[in-house]
Parts: sequence; C-alpha cells; structure tokens
Amino acid sequence: MTIDEAIKVLESAKKDGVTNIIHAFWEAKDFSNFVDGDADWAAICQQVEDNMDWSRTWADIIGLIDAQQADIA
Repeated sequence: MTIDEAIKVLESAKKDGVTNIIHAFWEAKDFSNFVDGDADWAAICQQVEDNMDWSRTWADIIGLIDAQQADIA
C-alpha cells in the first residue's frame, strides 16, 4: 500500500468513527540486506500485499488480547 492509499484508508476510518487502530509498517531500509533500493521495494510491497496471509497476525493479536485480559482478571 502506498502512503497516499494508507492516508485515504485512515481518513475513511476516521469518518466512520474509528479512533484507535493497530498500525505497523516497514520501510525498505529495514530490509537493506535483502532489497536493492526503492524500486525493488515497491514491487516487493505489492507482492506482499497480494500474497501475504495476515490471518496469523490477527491470531497473534487475539492471543495478546487474551493474555492481557487474563492478567486483568
């Protein structure tokens, strides 16, 4: 996702009344040993967006929520 696309998504969420989100992002420099410049990074970002299975990330977040609620109880 481009930064401009992310801004549009966030603006739409804000209009819908969303006030808090979980946000994570990575930049090309975070993968400098594997990525050769921004042009490669744009193609990699598209591949990740098209092919990444984010369901495990969702499950990890649920696990953290469950752990926090167990600590509160």
